[in-house]
Amino acid sequence: MHPAKRAICSFLQKVKITVPYMAIFCSVLFIIMIMGGQAAYAAPALSIQVDQISPCDSDPPDCNNDPVNNCQDVTFRVTLTNTGVSSPADDAVNVAVTNTMPAGFTFQSKTADITSVPAGTSQTQDFTYTASCTAVSGDNSTTVSFEGPAGTTYPDLENLRPFTVNPGAITISKVATHVNGGAITETSEPDAAIGDTVTWKITVKSSGLGSVSNVEVTETLGSGLVFTDAATSP
Repeated sequence: MHPAKRAICSFLQKVKITVPYMAIFCSVLFIIMIMGGQAAYAAPALSIQVDQISPCDSDPPDCNNDPVNNCQDVTFRVTLTNTGVSSPADDAVNVAVTNTMPAGFTFQSKTADITSVPAGTSQTQDFTYTASCTAVSGDNSTTVSFEGPAGTTYPDLENLRPFTVNPGAITISKVATHVNGGAITETSEPDAAIGDTVTWKITVKSSGLGSVSNVEVTETLGSGLVFTDAATSP
């Protein structure tokens, strides 16, 4: 008889368990004891956090509140933290991180993949995208799949990280400033006669909500007008 089983039966005899039931109790308690001696794995205590790390224009830095401009790169950092206390029993393994952006953004690069998060540690992975000139505000989406060390699967972790894209709007105005070289009150309807030379000022102004790229100004002359020259100013 196994020494542990012999000890259990001896104890039961001392407490005067009826003989017909003693064999059953001995066997059941022995099985429970053996099962209790096997390795037990807890679910990895894994959590997810996603932060915007660039662009970062705040002082002090708080990139999560900084908007993204059109045609600009944006980087998000995924942090996985395992608050388990016992390794390898509480480790998260076979980890896979999927990070996506809505339409209007192009994937550029990412840092090394996270494949495991040992108990008591944190692991990070960065994802960089470029905003097109028509990108709009939305959510950065992250999904994390993982397993426990015994191969047990668990529900995916999911995170939606909102971000803001500045619209990058501009305004344009056009006024006459001179007639035949003489300054006049700026107006869109100058007092000019046939043969006069009129100087027009075209102003393109940013709304201040984001940068604007590849701006082109085209002036179409009406019938009877002839272009002479042009100049730009900051």
